Amino acid sequence: MKKIGMIVMIVMLAALILLPAMASGVSGRIVGNRIVVTWRTGAGTCALTVRKGRWPVWSRNVRGGNGSVEIAIDDPTATYTLRLQAPEGSYTTRVEGAKPAATQAPVSVSNREDLATQVLNLLNGERASRGLSALRMDPELTRAACVRAGEIARSFSHTRPDGSAWSTVSGAAYGENIARGQNSAEKVIAAWMTSTSHRENMLRASYGSVGICAYKVNGVMHWVQLFGK
Repeated sequence: MKKIGMIVMIVMLAALILLPAMASGVSGRIVGNRIVVTWRTGAGTCALTVRKGRWPVWSRNVRGGNGSVEIAIDDPTATYTLRLQAPEGSYTTRVEGAKPAATQAPVSVSNREDLATQVLNLLNGERASRGLSALRMDPELTRAACVRAGEIARSFSHTRPDGSAWSTVSGAAYGENIARGQNSAEKVIAAWMTSTSHRENMLRASYGSVGICAYKVNGVMHWVQLFGK
């Protein structure tokens, strides 16, 4: 029993002796325009060097044991290497700076009411050539069409970005035509007329009103027609 007790005490003493060495090292963190460096080593004088890339930006002798120092830096987004030369060995660590947040490209948006008017005139021209009455521009449908134009600029679909149907944009809307990329009223009308479902909307005799929006977003045209009774 005495022998076992002695072995246990020797192991515990060895652990206590080795613990400081196992915990020794250097670490750092960037706070504002400073690096806070902390270390734990054996007794004696240590050489601490801070490098930015390949170049040293700070170097001093520091006291061993438990210590810390704040070092001014000129670029908190850079990566720094800390090297501590202690009597018992050398310790190295890297400190990553905070990366600048990515900036989004500015969004350029314009509501081309002049092009919407041209679409209305061409639409009513197609209807007149077939003996159909002209559609009147409706303010509520136009408002809703501009909401939809902004939505299709984000997600080109008859389903709205929140997952709901296009018709939820207005209780006055009974039909929808959308298009993207055509750079003139003539081209978008021609595109719609070559599509069966879009042409049927434009030439439906039961429709009496329409809302039209032409949005230019970052140089790309987005077109919406909403049809009403």
